[in-house]
Amino acid sequence: FAAAASASGIPVIPNSFIDEARGRNGRLTAVSVRSNDANHRQSIECDGLLMSVGWAPAGGLLYQAGAGLEYDTALEQVVPKTLPAGLYCAGRLNGVFDYLDQIDDATAAANGALGYLGFSVPTVTRPVRAARPHSHQYPIMPHAKGREFVDFDEDLQVKDLTIAYREGFDSVELMKRYSTIGMGPSQGKTSNMNGVRILGKLQGKAVQAVGVTTPRPFTYPVPMGMLAGRRLRRQWCTPMHEYHEVERADLQEAGTWLRPMSYTRGSPRAAIEREYQMVRKQVGIIDVSTLGKIELFGPDVIPLLEYAYTCSFEKLKQDMTRYIFMVDGSGTLVDDGVAARLAGDHFYLTATSSHAQAVVRQLQQYADQLGFNVAIMDRTFQVAAINLAGPLSADVLSRLTDIDLSPEKFPYLALREGQIAGVQSRVLRVGFVGELGYEIHFPASHGKALWQALLDAGATEGIGAFGVEAQRLLRLEKGHLIFGQDTDGTTNPFEVNLGWGVRLSKDRFVGKHSLTKLKPMLKRRLVGFISPADSDNRIRECHLVIEQGAIAGRVTSVAYSPHLRSVFGLAMVDLSLTTLGQQLFIRVSDSTMVDATVTDMPFYDPTNERQKIHITNNRDMA
Repeated sequence: FAAAASASGIPVIPNSFIDEARGRNGRLTAVSVRSNDANHRQSIECDGLLMSVGWAPAGGLLYQAGAGLEYDTALEQVVPKTLPAGLYCAGRLNGVFDYLDQIDDATAAANGALGYLGFSVPTVTRPVRAARPHSHQYPIMPHAKGREFVDFDEDLQVKDLTIAYREGFDSVELMKRYSTIGMGPSQGKTSNMNGVRILGKLQGKAVQAVGVTTPRPFTYPVPMGMLAGRRLRRQWCTPMHEYHEVERADLQEAGTWLRPMSYTRGSPRAAIEREYQMVRKQVGIIDVSTLGKIELFGPDVIPLLEYAYTCSFEKLKQDMTRYIFMVDGSGTLVDDGVAARLAGDHFYLTATSSHAQAVVRQLQQYADQLGFNVAIMDRTFQVAAINLAGPLSADVLSRLTDIDLSPEKFPYLALREGQIAGVQSRVLRVGFVGELGYEIHFPASHGKALWQALLDAGATEGIGAFGVEAQRLLRLEKGHLIFGQDTDGTTNPFEVNLGWGVRLSKDRFVGKHSLTKLKPMLKRRLVGFISPADSDNRIRECHLVIEQGAIAGRVTSVAYSPHLRSVFGLAMVDLSLTTLGQQLFIRVSDSTMVDATVTDMPFYDPTNERQKIHITNNRDMA
């Protein structure tokens, strides 16, 4: 190659290396070339520099397929030693560099593959590998100032790898993870082999004895668009899914379910605002069929529930409900829902959409471990559910049901069974959005019919469907939590103001010991905050709360409140910042600080009057 370059008039400087690049105003202007013996140095003016790091064969697929590779000192590169049956390679990867030899090598590999598949093909003799190295055995040259770069992606120098070795990271895999060599955009193609050579020199071993790192998928960078192919996981739809599609709902994943975020006529924000106002002033319906629905029967049902949940069930009256939540052995919140007592030994529970099956498995495990006589049925897919909410919801429901909706006969948190539009249903007088509401549970086969019946019955009241985004805004004004958003993998009930739901006086329940220890050790707490309206679109969930330069918490939920006419939300903060009126400083995406003030919760209807509207005066309340 050197002779061919010289013959073409290209100067070749043997036994030398570039030890310095000089520039001005961010541009290369010259390089310094030094001989290996350091006796000669010259400067060459230039505006571009190309660098060779030697051959690094693309053997990733061979490694992943189970091939054995070894370092060939005659070539100064890695070559295949053993190949799995049916796998063939050719060319430079196989140590063949001559063009005509590469053609023969490729033909031999192709014929080998055809023969493996059962085709009759002639045998082609494979050419011998090259006899001289095509890479330098140690292309690491000393630099006068010690700036001996090895990985130009990660700005790693020889001294960084030397430190890693001295710290005990003396294998190629450990050194890679400690120093991050090969983890940049080139994925080791320009640095891994030289890193191995340096480690071999430090250990006094040959490269073959040191070994090389294990390449993992993907061998080549893969565009995200190529990965967005056919789904290979479950996706569930509710019985009302066809309606959501017809109404152009913004359908997004919630666990394994598809749920409507909003019904987008116009901008998503306008749709959410419209749906919010509809529920606050009139009446709306939301598909909550994704909730877990669990039925329990048997003489030991109460002992099982007392063990699995933190609260007490013994005094829960028949046909009444209560809020429940579950913790694990460390006291960390796991799931929440509603429990309804249908009879002395018969309960109906709901669980969050993403944890329903896990809750069923957990209850079954507890029952088996403790020997309880309980039948546990997962009714999630058999039962559909609709939440009818808003000050005019009783007016709408009264046209379709034989259930007495008067507050004396159907108080808040009660459960009643009866016909709705001719469909036998369970109706829970509960609400997640802070308005008069009825959660209707009924056979999934009647989902579309009952959904449409409610829409028809409420036409004069201006009823419509609302999605998850409006529901989240409504619940946030009411101060209700979303598990997994306002909690994390370490949150206990006392940190999110749920201590009232923990009965430590019970003989036993999962997490009791941990919660007993955690209660007096409270260091942080969830608080509500408000911020000026001009901070809208600036504060985001997970933005940090900063106090005296240190992280003191994070925002868990945030939105603009039409009711408050300001930005508001929830934040988990250090206990020292939980006093009402306390000023919070929230660091937003552009690193500036936005002020907020700790305020009381709930933000909307703190006396729950909206959930107690009588059927004869609800229009006045609306």
